[in-house]
Order: sequence, then structure tokens, then C-alpha cells
Amino acid sequence: MTYTLTLTEDELVLLKEALDSHEYWQLSDEADRDSGFVYLPGEREHSGDCDEHCGDGGCDCSCHEDTDSDVAGILACRALGERLEQLQREKGGEE
Repeated sequence: MTYTLTLTEDELVLLKEALDSHEYWQLSDEADRDSGFVYLPGEREHSGDCDEHCGDGGCDCSCHEDTDSDVAGILACRALGERLEQLQREKGGEE
């Protein structure tokens, strides 16, 4: 089923911001968050302060923590956000 919806530029921006906030605060685990960005498993670079033994998970950085992030939900939010951005570009709106 599909829906047709008319949005103003401000409403479109608000929806994109709401998706971003939902991904960050509701769908991701705290260990996957960093400065407004959500890392999916395997995306995170090891922090600069990791010891040489970081590769075996023996350090105390958050690179190796198991998380409870809803990966499918995060991917769905990102996909919808990309569609909204594409629509915005096609209509000549700002990003």
C-alpha cells in the first residue's frame, strides 16, 4: 500500500530530523552512539586510545561491546531518510 502526502519544506525537514532523532535515541544502544552518529556493528573505527591488544577485545574501549541496537530499524530509518533527501533535492529544497 502506498500513500500520497503533501508536505511543506519545513515539514519535510522536521520529518528528517525526527527520523534521525528516533534512530539515535530509540533504536540505537548507547555503546553505538558517538557525537550524534550511530555506528552499526562493524562500522566503528577503533579509538585512538586503544592499546596494541585492541584487536583481541582486551581493551576497555567501546569498540568491542555487544549492543542491543535495532539494526533493521536503523537501516529502515536511514533508507526513508535517504528517500526524503532525494525528494527534497528533486524539488529544489535545501538539505
